[in-house]
Amino acid sequence: GLSYTTFGYANLALEDDVLGSGETLSVSFDVSNTGAVAGTEVAQLYVGYPNSSVERPVLDLRAFARVELDPGETRRVTLEVEVDDLAWYD
Repeated sequence: GLSYTTFGYANLALEDDVLGSGETLSVSFDVSNTGAVAGTEVAQLYVGYPNSSVERPVLDLRAFARVELDPGETRRVTLEVEVDDLAWYD
């Protein structure tokens, strides 16, 4: 939606590089309000499936969080997705 400020993202980090069934993908990053007024950002986590043997979306929205920030404020955000929710079942 329309926002009267700007936001920046930095310091992306994965909790683990390799995960198995039953585990949780945890992605953390900083969101900063780089503008002059307070605002709300919806941080989104998209997952891609390169070289998939089945047709899948190029990007798939898997998690999101609404973050309210004052001007100049930065907050660490963590989004989580169950690994089993990324699997393809036929």
